[in-house]
Amino acid sequence: MKLNLVIADLRSEILNAWRTAFSAIEGVTFLELSIPKLISLPQLDAVFMMNMFSHEKYGGKLVYGVSQVLSTRNEPKTPPWVVTTPLFPGHLEKSLKSDGSLAYKIKPNQKNTPEEQTYIIFREAFKSIKKFNKDRKIQQIKTLGIHLDFLDFPLGDPYKEAESAAQAYTDFSENINRN
Repeated sequence: MKLNLVIADLRSEILNAWRTAFSAIEGVTFLELSIPKLISLPQLDAVFMMNMFSHEKYGGKLVYGVSQVLSTRNEPKTPPWVVTTPLFPGHLEKSLKSDGSLAYKIKPNQKNTPEEQTYIIFREAFKSIKKFNKDRKIQQIKTLGIHLDFLDFPLGDPYKEAESAAQAYTDFSENINRN
């Protein structure tokens, strides 16, 4: 089974980093689109979403370190499935914005580099898609939409993170072809 990716963002330099990392990989499309426009693309079978948003909206039980596939319950202009990022133990950090307001961000407790974390996030997502598709003959996930800003990328160097995601995809593709 071939998993096609549609990777989107409105930030050209971030999208270009990912385009470069995935340049030798077939089945990957890059689009400069907003989050709502990506999600409404009819060719998507699923969209990759941060676990806190996906579980809040679509339910399911949070499991540390595990990506999950959740139904969007036939929500209009939305793919049938959401693939969640795996949950990492973390803590809340606050910082002061330039306008004086507070910004909050969840930081993982694990001591992974941003590149290692990116690899784990994508590896676990691809693993959950493989398991999901193995259990189904119809309505498989064949095209996954990924909005980089919606997933809070980049965490660090966008080129290194994109290379980590591309490696996770390559490892996944090789694993699929062996089985």
